[in-house]
Amino acid sequence: MSWKTNFLKKKSEAKIEELISQFEKLTGIELFISIAKSSHPYPAATLRFAIISALLFSWATNAYIEISPAFLLLVYFFILLFPFVIIGRTPFFKRFGLSNYEMEREVKEKSVELFALHGQTSHGKIILLYISILEKEFELLVGPSVLETVNQESLEKLSLLLSQEFKKGSAENGLMQMIQALQEHFKVENPEQTPNEIGNHIHWFDFSK
Repeated sequence: MSWKTNFLKKKSEAKIEELISQFEKLTGIELFISIAKSSHPYPAATLRFAIISALLFSWATNAYIEISPAFLLLVYFFILLFPFVIIGRTPFFKRFGLSNYEMEREVKEKSVELFALHGQTSHGKIILLYISILEKEFELLVGPSVLETVNQESLEKLSLLLSQEFKKGSAENGLMQMIQALQEHFKVENPEQTPNEIGNHIHWFDFSK
């Protein structure tokens, strides 16, 4: 099973894309949903995990079996370091080497980068949702024309709704509820006048390499 289908099944993806199309027809607002495996390779996190794990393992081993002379303990540490580097490259263990600040910063920066690359529509009516799976973080960004009709409090409520569903492990329900909630916020008299400049599909990215 790929990381994409592990996060969102194909049938669920099709449902979400149908809702995106419906939302855009009713509101005239582009909805850009982007999902990334990770927002950054985090090589330092892998190294931190490996060093800490090798140190703890060396200490635990030495506590039961005294390694002498002392330099052999250092050799043992470096021998352990290599397998822990390999283990630390896997997403589950890599998170142990990451701080919340580091993850939040990378997710925010990547969402802004994607908005700059893909969110520049001629009409400015766009909402970008960026989800990063490894960090379990997301960002909700809106275009200038959308800011005229929605306040920060409403955006925070939408973010809370999505966050609660993600914590339950239900990406499909979270995305569906968020789209429906967004649809209630935006009522456009002539949505067909807004050109559809971005595809109505989920955009997948992998920044972990």
